Amino acid sequence: MSQRKVIAITGAASGIGLATARLLASRGASVSLADIQADPLSAVVSSIQKSTPKAHVYHKVINVANPNEVASWLDETVKQLGGLHGAANLAGVLGALGVKKISEMDDKEWDFVMDVNLRGVFNCIRAELQRMGEGSSIVSAASVAGLKGYPKSAAYSTSKHGVVGLTKCAALEEGYRNIKGQLHRARPHRYAYDKQGSFGDLVHR
Repeated sequence: MSQRKVIAITGAASGIGLATARLLASRGASVSLADIQADPLSAVVSSIQKSTPKAHVYHKVINVANPNEVASWLDETVKQLGGLHGAANLAGVLGALGVKKISEMDDKEWDFVMDVNLRGVFNCIRAELQRMGEGSSIVSAASVAGLKGYPKSAAYSTSKHGVVGLTKCAALEEGYRNIKGQLHRARPHRYAYDKQGSFGDLVHR
């Protein structure tokens, strides 16, 4: 990169988020990292600063389901790093994937998955669009489960269908500013579990 781009990444303490943070920092981007896991997030920052000494890294512990925390993080990102050119909304949970049928689910389980996977992405996309200029990009984590249903995956699959629709709407609404909305589709059993951050192994096309 000839000019540093500022990229905000949620779910940066593990899995796809961790791999994305490492990759972008190694290629010269300034990265703003967010996760709900404080100690793992701090470890990721230390690891990036060790492997890429010249990296510009800002980080904050947030719950993406809380719109005020998301807005505060992105405001500080712009202040600390000088702008916002891209975002990767990768925070997500599986819930009781493969365990309970719809008739067996309780409200708490449903709300937990929807709050993180769908409301969290909505909170992020909304706040990112409010702070981005022309030519920016947003990538959000979807899943093959966002394209079709699976037994005992109602909350997860519904949340990912929602992310697909939300991202399409954002791309259509912001196309006049040349802001691109994209989806990353990973297999559910790979998504969220790779602690080593092997980016190539996690991408499913």
